[in-house]
Amino acid sequence: EHHFFRQIAIRAAGCGLQVFVFSPQSWQPSQQRVRGFVWNDEKKAWKPIIAPLPDLIYDRCFFLSSTHFRSVIPSIKKLQRHPSIRFLGHGLAGKWEVYQILQRHSELRSYLPETYRVHHPREVMAYLHKKGDIVMKPLGGSLGRKVIRIRKGSGNTIYLSGRNARNRPFSATLSETELTAWLGRNLINSRWIIQPYLHLYTADQRPFDIRILSQKNGQGSWEVVGKAIRQGQAGGLTSNLHGGGKGIGFHPFMQYHFPDKAELIEQQIDELGHKIPPLLELYHGPLVELGIDIGVDKDGNVWIIEVNSKPGRTLFSWTGEREVQIRSVQNIVNYACYLLKAKDKKVREN
Repeated sequence: EHHFFRQIAIRAAGCGLQVFVFSPQSWQPSQQRVRGFVWNDEKKAWKPIIAPLPDLIYDRCFFLSSTHFRSVIPSIKKLQRHPSIRFLGHGLAGKWEVYQILQRHSELRSYLPETYRVHHPREVMAYLHKKGDIVMKPLGGSLGRKVIRIRKGSGNTIYLSGRNARNRPFSATLSETELTAWLGRNLINSRWIIQPYLHLYTADQRPFDIRILSQKNGQGSWEVVGKAIRQGQAGGLTSNLHGGGKGIGFHPFMQYHFPDKAELIEQQIDELGHKIPPLLELYHGPLVELGIDIGVDKDGNVWIIEVNSKPGRTLFSWTGEREVQIRSVQNIVNYACYLLKAKDKKVREN
């Protein structure tokens, strides 16, 4: 995220703040300083630095595997426990945590696909026989990796399709025995959820979803910064940009594909964009921004697909919404200033 970090550093400097980028593993609890990098705007380059521990941390750590997660998370936890450091927000634990929080609220329950945590092949097979067409997702996955559709065919035939751990599309035809063995190998090392398969496609069979970007602003309040469409490749399962998808402006897309329901759908989406962030924060703890992914099926029904606490911004460069890109960076800086002012005020009062 070189470009994103550079934009934060430049905008923060304009507000009198210094930004430096570092890996949590580069800090040891016995040290009061940490190795990192600061942006040198004159030389247009990142400069190595050994700096004091920051007042605020904006967590943009992404985990490529369970092994990577286990190697990094202890360092993040140590930083979170440090008495003088405040995180702008704490990352959501995963899809299951989000589902459990949101399904407590009756006004959101109807937007949530039926979701189950699975531990054993027999649970997946029983659900497949009940529904006939299901989706498996890793609890902590991102970018569409390892999202798998499992569909019952005739007789003993099962069809698999989706994206593998390297985010490459795959498909396979298996027997029930082969699928059970495959599930046994995959469930043992990863955590998964299952859901019914939802038809979230356009008429030409391109998967799509709506990404809502919601952030804290300089007043410490949540605001919806923007929303846009992510559309995947024809016949694909996911619409993630990293999986070959593209970004499209929200209003033209909705008017074209849902001309009679576009206004009602947008009203529901906007309500979800405003309701979800404070509800999640109430039960989860501090958050700074959320990427809320919304699906719309062929009948115009709206579904909450996923909520991501470390959303990207590339989508809005696809759609040409430069003002959204700028505001999404500025909000991070403004919220940091808001927290620092609140901290200074508390110190003075004490």
